[in-house]
Amino acid sequence: MLVLGYGARRFFNTKKRQRPRGGAARVRTLFDPLATIPYPADWLRAQTGSRFDTVAAALRVVLALNEEDELIVEPDFLAVRANGRVTPIDALSEGYRSVFVMTVDIIRELLDHWGNLEQAQAVVLIDELETHLHPRWKMQVMTSLRRVLPRVQFIVTTHDPLCLRGMDDGEVIVLQRDDKKHIQKVEDLPTISGMSAEQLLTSDYFGLASTADPGTEFALARMAGDVARRNTFGEQEVAPSDAAMEVVRRLVVGNSQSEQIVQEAMVKYLEERERRSGSALATLRADAVSAVIEALKAD
Repeated sequence: MLVLGYGARRFFNTKKRQRPRGGAARVRTLFDPLATIPYPADWLRAQTGSRFDTVAAALRVVLALNEEDELIVEPDFLAVRANGRVTPIDALSEGYRSVFVMTVDIIRELLDHWGNLEQAQAVVLIDELETHLHPRWKMQVMTSLRRVLPRVQFIVTTHDPLCLRGMDDGEVIVLQRDDKKHIQKVEDLPTISGMSAEQLLTSDYFGLASTADPGTEFALARMAGDVARRNTFGEQEVAPSDAAMEVVRRLVVGNSQSEQIVQEAMVKYLEERERRSGSALATLRADAVSAVIEALKAD
């Protein structure tokens, strides 16, 4: 099985035109931050006829080019014509260049082993896919790559929820370190389809308690917790100021005891989620929901 690997620094060297032979060279940028991808100009110029058309069609999809846009390959000039402008590859944005060079490199290796891209099979590893990419590209890059390379298995890491666009349930794996520094897979992840970027960030995929400013988030959490928590006599332990109560009312923290029970459970859940990791996260949400139900029954 052909295996290709690309690290977070997907740079190219215009003086490097050929990749050394062997499997290690195909994954070197994953492990060596100074390693570069071969510059594709000479290889692209060598492609003619239907083979060049195949490469150009694939690049058109991945680079999100319109019908009137085109790839320009001349003896001493490599450029993209897009939106009526001709831009040399070297002058493109960092993200555009990295995707262009990486995609050509993948296609180059596949066509060396297979007759066409539709049947080509390989495993492609990409670290930190989102590096240098515009948000619009982050949302479509994986869908585009899988469209032009349908039988290639991509294994990709990312810290950006936008890169999960186009993924199906079961295709995303979350790994975390537990208290003993062991890597564990998070189980029972929520359904990913239809989730917004903010929902993804605050779900178990990324584990943020909120997307608010961290200082504001902490202050509001403390405030909400003070309002919701009660002592053993059922009395509020802290009496917030009128201004604090006004903020809490806007946040719909809750004016009834039932609402405060839900708020208290939510605060405890978020606090506990910060301390748990790995498989322990799988049951935390269910335990929190059960606790709320039992508390409401007893209310």
